[in-house]
Amino acid sequence: MPKEREFPQSIHDGHWTRRDLLFGGAGLGGAAIGMGGLSAGQPVTSSGTALGRAKSVIVMFLGGGPPQHETWDPKPQASEAVRGAFGAIATKTPGLFVGELMPRTAQLTDKIAVLRAMVTNDNAHSSSGYQMMT
Repeated sequence: MPKEREFPQSIHDGHWTRRDLLFGGAGLGGAAIGMGGLSAGQPVTSSGTALGRAKSVIVMFLGGGPPQHETWDPKPQASEAVRGAFGAIATKTPGLFVGELMPRTAQLTDKIAVLRAMVTNDNAHSSSGYQMMT
């Protein structure tokens, strides 16, 4: 049986490891914070093309992670059986809501992109995930 993890009370305790951050879910907010400097000091302009100039991307594929309806795609209007135990909170991005367990990430949504859906010709999660990652 896995040992229960003990987390520091504050990040200022100096005992946080990368594993602690990812295991505890704080990695989501940490990734969003880290992405903030990618466009710092550059004005947002439209060149008229549909493609951006990004040379890289950070993909967070949480296989076996928390369900999307309690993190990135809450369903506040759905029945209790569908929406889950947690509510939705507003974010810095108008019209975007996230699960109530991510209040710090909600304040950083103007700096990240949220991809809520993918479409493939294969309904199996394992092979569809492989296709997405290759």
